[in-house]
Amino acid sequence: MAFHQCVTIFVLAAYVTVADACPSSCTCDPVWKAVDCSHRKFLSIPEGIPVDTTMLHLEENSFQQVNQSEFSNYTRLQTLYLYSNNISNIETGAFAELEHLSTLRLFTNHLSTLENGMFHGLTNLSLLDLSRNRILTIPDDVFSSLQNLEVLHLWDNQIIFVSLNAFRGLDNLHHLTLDGNNLTAVPTQSFQTVPKLETLQILNLPITSLPAYAFKSLPHLKALHIGDWPRLEFLSPEAFDGLDLTYLSLYRCNLQSLPFEGIRRQWGLKQLLLYDNPIANLRPNQFYNMSQLEELYLNDMLLDVLDSDIFKDLTSLIKLDMSSNYFKSIPPTLFRKLRRLEYLDLSFNQLSYLPQQAFQTLHSLRTVRLGENPLQCDCDLKWLKVWEGKFTAKEIAATCSRPLKLHGLELKNLNVSNFICELPYITGYSKDVWAKEGEDVMLECKATGFPQPRISWVTPDGLHLDPDSKYDGKLKVSNEIVLYIQNVTDADEGEYMCLANNKGGSDKVKITLTVGEYPFKPSVLPRVADMQPRVEDHTRVMMSRTQQKRKKANPALVAGVIIAAAVLIGLVFVLVWIVRKAPIDRGLALRGSTSEEMRMLPSRDQTNENVALSFIETIA
Repeated sequence: MAFHQCVTIFVLAAYVTVADACPSSCTCDPVWKAVDCSHRKFLSIPEGIPVDTTMLHLEENSFQQVNQSEFSNYTRLQTLYLYSNNISNIETGAFAELEHLSTLRLFTNHLSTLENGMFHGLTNLSLLDLSRNRILTIPDDVFSSLQNLEVLHLWDNQIIFVSLNAFRGLDNLHHLTLDGNNLTAVPTQSFQTVPKLETLQILNLPITSLPAYAFKSLPHLKALHIGDWPRLEFLSPEAFDGLDLTYLSLYRCNLQSLPFEGIRRQWGLKQLLLYDNPIANLRPNQFYNMSQLEELYLNDMLLDVLDSDIFKDLTSLIKLDMSSNYFKSIPPTLFRKLRRLEYLDLSFNQLSYLPQQAFQTLHSLRTVRLGENPLQCDCDLKWLKVWEGKFTAKEIAATCSRPLKLHGLELKNLNVSNFICELPYITGYSKDVWAKEGEDVMLECKATGFPQPRISWVTPDGLHLDPDSKYDGKLKVSNEIVLYIQNVTDADEGEYMCLANNKGGSDKVKITLTVGEYPFKPSVLPRVADMQPRVEDHTRVMMSRTQQKRKKANPALVAGVIIAAAVLIGLVFVLVWIVRKAPIDRGLALRGSTSEEMRMLPSRDQTNENVALSFIETIA
């Protein structure tokens, strides 16, 4: 009896010793049965690893190959990390004893070929990561023993060919990644052996064409990740036929337009990523009947205008990203059907104003991003500040661009009283403009105010003109402030009205145009006497260079100038003669005078003074 007790104690002690064993260079966790031997420059498995280990970290070492049955002593392994080594060869049967292994990570090694039998014995493997190796081809049946595999990563290899039966045996595969390889076509036929595939990721490929029914053998596919196909030239409208997707990405695929017919047939689509394509226009019915869509990404495109009804069918939309486009305005009714929208990104556009009506139905909205827009924080945008204050849960990221006193300030740091408008005031305009028949004339009108007033014109016959008007070739508004009239005639005479309008109000002036001989040069006058006109505010009648060369001076004016010059020259000669004669007369008088008489003569200074007075009287 005592002998049996001693044997039992000895066996238990030996078991505890083995179970608690751990290589000196590794870290062991007996509770989780995990051993970490990573970052140790091991060339092979170190001795002393407990045989009951379920998780083994051997990553970041210097393994060059995995030998046959190298892991045969660790049959309880469930997770094995061999990534970031120098493994270029895995012998057949290397993992044959690891029937409980569920996760095997071999990424970032030097594998260039996959051999049949390489993964033999891994009957319960659910995740295999072979990404970032140098694999060139996927041969037939290389994964045939992995009937329980659910996730297979093959991204960032050099794969140029996938054989017809490459994935045979992967009856339960749900997730496959083939990103960053050298495939020039989608291996449509190879997908026939993975009918349960739910997620396919094929990013960053040199594919030029996506034909019809490219994924027809994947009836259970729900998520299709396509992106970074810079060489794509053709995408068939039927490319996605046969699929029932909930997620579709087509970002950075050099798309000039969208295969809207194909996308619209994905009735159950919930996420659609179209960003970073050179698309300038979207059709009005682009998203027709896509009532299940919850997330839509239209950012980083060339969009500047959208039809007001383009989102009318997206009644389930929760997130909308339209950032980094060229929108200067948005239609007031653009979002009217998006009652479930919670996130809206309009940042990095050219929006200076947002219509209040566009946000009236967005009762679920919680985040609005408006940064990097030239927002005019005036009275017309006051509603946004008021709206922000009513809903404390909302996050509105917006920064003012104008007026200058608010430039760079965030909306959240402003008060409602900061949002004001300044009435328009016309500061300079053409007045009493005269022009000869056949000349070209420019009428100019400038105004101040905030927002900057918009200038428009009304002609004598009641025609309204602004920079957006269609012109008949004779009248044109240029530079938004100048009315250009070509080849004026008597019919163009009359009063032209300049109108300055902004959100705060309006101002107006009348400018008279007379066609005929003009008696003086037209000028620009300020509205008020104490206003100093700037050089850039001066407006003048402009004629063509040919007309300026032909312009002749007014004969009456020239004659008047000549007469005035002659009179002035004569007066100058008289003055010179008087001044020179005075000393001579004085000298003659002195010769015949006595001493007493000489004392009575005026001094020379007095004589010159008298001469000057006489000259002044003469001029008068």
